[in-house]
Amino acid sequence: MSRTLRKSKSSYFFDLIVIIAGITVSFIVNEWQESNKLEAKKEQLLVDINKDLYADSLVQEGTINIYKIMARSHDTLLEYQTGTLNPDSLTIFLDHFTSYLPFNATANTYKRINTDSDMTIERKDSLIWYYLNLHNVIYPRMEDWLYVEKEFVLNTALPYMDQNAPFIYPSPVNYSFQGEVFYELRKQDEFMNYLNSGRVYKKSMLQILQQGFGYLKYIKAQVREQVRIIQQDK
Repeated sequence: MSRTLRKSKSSYFFDLIVIIAGITVSFIVNEWQESNKLEAKKEQLLVDINKDLYADSLVQEGTINIYKIMARSHDTLLEYQTGTLNPDSLTIFLDHFTSYLPFNATANTYKRINTDSDMTIERKDSLIWYYLNLHNVIYPRMEDWLYVEKEFVLNTALPYMDQNAPFIYPSPVNYSFQGEVFYELRKQDEFMNYLNSGRVYKKSMLQILQQGFGYLKYIKAQVREQVRIIQQDK
């Protein structure tokens, strides 16, 4: 009787060990599967981030080139406090005095990351972290500077030109004012001061854009290489 009881206890203990082992293995397998799903999701994120960065780099490079042109327009107008300029060029230069160009980042993947409650970014996910930093720090800094320039254009440059220079109506692209009005405007200290301020804003914006573009290019190169490795391993 006692031997049978001992066997029953041994059997019960063995069954309990098997059950605990089964639960543990099941838990480990489940954790492994979830980890693999998360890693696969992060790999797909890098592929999508690569596309977003490519699109942003094209737009930002074009924006930088336009700001270089607008900055040169201000330089030219400030140099010609005497003498004459080509009428068509002069009209474009004046239009640049009252222009600004916003940069709209591609944020599809960024929004997806922020709305994914299952997504955790760890130390090893440095490329995704750098991408988030681009949207959380670099792009907002660019937007802050753009806001300052936009305020100058809308609240200072345009109202001044509205009062002192006739608009062309209907105006073709890049032609808002009759260029010849510059020869009268340059006699006014107020206009020349505004023109100097406009040049400062344009060159500051250009510098901020170039700094942001340098960071973007670095991340893009790193992400592109990682995506290449991922696709090569598949």
